Amino acid sequence: HGMLLYKADYDGSSNYVLYEKAGGFVWDEYFPGDYRSFCMVYPTIDGVIDTLAWEGFREAIDDIRYATLMRTLAEKALKGDDAESRRVAKNALKWFEGVDEKTADLDRLRREMIDYILKFIGRRPLEMP
Repeated sequence: HGMLLYKADYDGSSNYVLYEKAGGFVWDEYFPGDYRSFCMVYPTIDGVIDTLAWEGFREAIDDIRYATLMRTLAEKALKGDDAESRRVAKNALKWFEGVDEKTADLDRLRREMIDYILKFIGRRPLEMP
């Protein structure tokens, strides 16, 4: 739902349900039968409890936001007068085009996008291990 769809130029994904009973109780992941519960979250009386699937989906959306902002700032910098900003913009776009979204280390990918964003807005990149 993240970089794979983004780089394939999809307009979005269709997650129409956060939780669904599949023949049993919504909390029962292991009830007998052919299907299991399809839950991205578990309902409670006053909200929901996230699952790992939900957290992965949320991070995928964040990745798309980082990529969109980085590319928008790079395209704006390419139109500007500052030679250094244009150089950084070309590097950012070239790097992003070369990312293999199927095998990329997503934590590293996020750090790189954030570093480029910070460069475009005039701040020092983050110091990461």
